[in-house]
Amino acid sequence: MDTFEKLDSILSSQDSRFTTPSSYLSSPLVGVPSTSIGLISQGEITSHVISNQEISDCDADTLFQACSISKPVGITAIFRYLATTENAPISLTTRITDCLSPQQLELISTPAIKPLLAHVTVAGLMSHSGGMSVGGFLGYPLSVALQTPKSVPDSPSTIVSGQAPVNSLQVHPMLFPGQAFSYSGGGMTVLEMIIETATSTPFAEFVKKHLLEPLSMTRSFYELPNPESNLARAFVNGNIPCTERYHLLPEKLAAGLWTTPSDLLKLVHAIQKSLRGEDPSVEFLPKSWAQKMLSEVAFDRAHGWSAPKSTNSFQHSGSNEPGYRCILVGYGDLAGTVGRKLQEPESSNVTPEEKMGTCVRNGEGFAVMTNSGFGYTLYNRIWNAIAYLKGWPERGGELGDSDTICPFMDRKIPVSKRWLAWKGTWGPDSEWTLDEASADKPEVPDQSSDAPVVKFKDLPAMGLCVAAVPPYDYAAELKRLDRDDPETEGIELVVEGLEVWIRLGWKGGSRVIKVVAAGKEDVLERSLAKV
Repeated sequence: MDTFEKLDSILSSQDSRFTTPSSYLSSPLVGVPSTSIGLISQGEITSHVISNQEISDCDADTLFQACSISKPVGITAIFRYLATTENAPISLTTRITDCLSPQQLELISTPAIKPLLAHVTVAGLMSHSGGMSVGGFLGYPLSVALQTPKSVPDSPSTIVSGQAPVNSLQVHPMLFPGQAFSYSGGGMTVLEMIIETATSTPFAEFVKKHLLEPLSMTRSFYELPNPESNLARAFVNGNIPCTERYHLLPEKLAAGLWTTPSDLLKLVHAIQKSLRGEDPSVEFLPKSWAQKMLSEVAFDRAHGWSAPKSTNSFQHSGSNEPGYRCILVGYGDLAGTVGRKLQEPESSNVTPEEKMGTCVRNGEGFAVMTNSGFGYTLYNRIWNAIAYLKGWPERGGELGDSDTICPFMDRKIPVSKRWLAWKGTWGPDSEWTLDEASADKPEVPDQSSDAPVVKFKDLPAMGLCVAAVPPYDYAAELKRLDRDDPETEGIELVVEGLEVWIRLGWKGGSRVIKVVAAGKEDVLERSLAKV
């Protein structure tokens, strides 16, 4: 089976009441009617759509709102413009006071803070370190816009002013430039205004010329063509559509892109090739510019992308109201340490570094786009499942609270008998017990006699299944302690029917159990009591 077939098998087995991927994802348990997924490996892009066709008829060409993924897409277009334009009117170090008129600067300042504008740079806006206000935008209901077109602002200069008909606040410095990371869609709209002023070109046309057309991203638009009917409408959950089909986002660079996972992965592939520097004559970006784009500006943020070198990935997620959530991730040699000549692993005991080398060498990546407000949890679980199925290293980077989201279960794989080393009671009050299933425990009739079960206090024992997430590798920690354990990977498990993630691992050289639930992780040490 290929990756998508394996993913479908996992989704179909999560709950016996929902035996197809679409019925499970649109069920009250998940609440997402349509999920469009793309994968890239060795330059080949494949797509897969899971959709409840009765209420949300989507295919691989269906457009979804890219939400904040609009930012790295637009900023990559700016980088290509800067890299290919002689004597460009702006640069990354240009101060906004040098590229905006006094009238435009008045729109984003007050008398008290006006002097700070001279210290806000283009790179600061790209990396959310410029101290600008307005984190995101609500958009404008489609029905209202159709009835009253003037109810939607038509330029970035109007949007940043906060004046009617704008439904957001004025964009202005709210922190000292460079003081802290402060996510700012408002700052991106200032950048959009700068690009339109410097190039005398509407932003949608600018990106089309410098990125969408060169990469044949034919299903990507900062301005929707008219007519365009193949759109994923927004849903509240898996079966209730939002009152509005979608919201208009005139804040194009911040949140205005419509696209597909396959088109987004064309961009990922172009960046991966540029990072390799294989053929300067066909590079989308010169290697040095690709590296510069994905280098840290401040506070672990690159230009438009989250690109932590430790993960060798460049990524961004997105969320638009009333109901779109999405994620884009690509792997590349950001730190310059992987190298294209890295040998394939020679044993089955593959290190995290070897896994990462394979990801980079193969040019791996993925995109997930959903049309529900509940898509955030789903795309994080899909990310974990894809990484698990493809043998990628444990994920990292733009996590937020997503590292506490319970993974899917893989019921087809038996739990490794290595779990027996963690058998016993855990926690300061011996509240947790990890034990073997047996005939005298009718609470878990489907478990084989050597399968693990977990018990909390005096409540019924619950079965444990393999978690569809890459196992954490403790090799580095055990090596520091001069431990020569042949097996260094932890064991990732999910409690049957619950959103409780049980992680069997080590801390300080001793075995521990990490219980991840309710948005936090508790580390349990072995208690003195016996099973």
